[in-house]
Amino acid sequence: MRAADTDPGGLDLDDPDDDPPPEVGDGELAAEAAEMIAAQGRVAAALGRRGPGMPGSAQTFAGVYSSRSSGFASGKPLDTAAGCLVLGQFAEEAAGDDDRYPGASDDELGGVICAWERVEAYASSRKHAAAAELIRRRPAEGCELSTRCSTRSLQTTRNSLQRGIRHAGSSDLGACNVAAPVQVAAGLQRRPSKSFPLDEAKALLAASVRGCMRMSC
Repeated sequence: MRAADTDPGGLDLDDPDDDPPPEVGDGELAAEAAEMIAAQGRVAAALGRRGPGMPGSAQTFAGVYSSRSSGFASGKPLDTAAGCLVLGQFAEEAAGDDDRYPGASDDELGGVICAWERVEAYASSRKHAAAAELIRRRPAEGCELSTRCSTRSLQTTRNSLQRGIRHAGSSDLGACNVAAPVQVAAGLQRRPSKSFPLDEAKALLAASVRGCMRMSC
């Protein structure tokens, strides 16, 4: 049975117990609500960096979220979303026609700013990935690493850079690992092995044994 199929009966939505005290005016209520919203913004700012897995987005705050930017409030879906073009579209919609973010609280506006940072980092990483591909195709003279380094060396360099940027991100020093999407170009072929093939190793051992036997005679 669906909820819409049941008759809730007569609902009295005008409960006098929900009315504010008669001595409190509308202006005082509005001022108190604004102070509560501002306090939430200060608490959210004190929690730290915002975004997926970040402490500033680890919890939500009770309240009414009705502005275009409501999804960017602390802990809300857009506040914890990874940087991408779709997130940028949501942030652009929240800005409104005049880029004034109508109705947004300080907490929501802070979430929008952090979301734009993630979108910016995402776009930057994709641009660097495209630039890296162009460099691989048309390397500058004297910068042809693929002709001087092995593929393993290039892979190790890229992995070291990626780990360094990841460590910086864990310390709030970076928002996006731009080394992650970069593909390593093929480098020099591995140097020939200096070890003996099996048949040559057997021949060497046999010659050594014969030499030792002659010396003992």
